Amino acid sequence: MVSHTSLQEKEKCKISAWFVVSLSLAACCLVALIVLGVVIVQPVVKTDSLSFQEANCTTVNSYFTGEKPSCSCGKYCSSWYPCNRYLVRYVPAAGGNDTARDAVMFDTEGGLNKGRTAGEDLQCATRPCNNYDHGDSELTRFNTTYGEGQTFTCLYNPNDPGFVILTRLFTWNAVFHSMLWPSIGSVIFSALTVYWGLRCKKASSTGPDSSITVVSKNDRPPPYDGGFIYNN
Repeated sequence: MVSHTSLQEKEKCKISAWFVVSLSLAACCLVALIVLGVVIVQPVVKTDSLSFQEANCTTVNSYFTGEKPSCSCGKYCSSWYPCNRYLVRYVPAAGGNDTARDAVMFDTEGGLNKGRTAGEDLQCATRPCNNYDHGDSELTRFNTTYGEGQTFTCLYNPNDPGFVILTRLFTWNAVFHSMLWPSIGSVIFSALTVYWGLRCKKASSTGPDSSITVVSKNDRPPPYDGGFIYNN
C-alpha cells in the first residue's frame, strides 16, 4: 500500500522552498532600496545636485583644519585622513552676471552632503582613506590640480551659491533606476511571498485523507481459463 502522505510532504517541501526563496529576494530588494536611497538619492536630494550648473573656479586658499576624521579603508581596516578645506572664487560659465563669488569646495555631492552642515573644521574638500599613508599621497595629487592659484571647471547651485563641487556622481537616470528596479523587485517578490504563503497554509491544513491501494503481483488471484473441475 502506497499512501498519499509522502507525495503531500514533497509538495509541502516544494511550496515551503519557494516561499523562502521569494521572501529572501523580497528582503534583498528592500535592503537594496534602502542602501541605494542612502548612497544615491539622499545626497542628490539634500544637495539638489541636479540643479548644479557649470562654472570656472579658482582656488584662493586651502589649509589643514587640524581635524583628522576616522574612516574605514576596507574589511577589518580603519584609518584617518587630514581634513583640508578649500576656498574658491568662481564665475558662472553661462547664464550668470559674471560676478565672482566665493564658496567652499567639495569633490562630490556626497562630500557636500556630509560637510555643508558640519563646522568649518570638518568641511573637507576630499576624504582619501587608506592605511598606508593616511591619504597623504592622494591629497598631494589633489592639491597639484586644485591647489591655490589653480583654475578649473566646477559646478555650483544658483539656489545655494556658497558651495561648489568638482564632480556630480549621480544623474537623474541614476536616481530613477536606483529606485525603480528595487521597488519593482520588492513588489513582485512580496506578491510571490504572499502567494506561496497562502499555498503553504492551504497545504498544511490538508491532511492525508486518502490513499491508493496498490495490489502486488503476488496477491492477485490466478487467471480464469474458462474450464471447470468436476468432482465425483
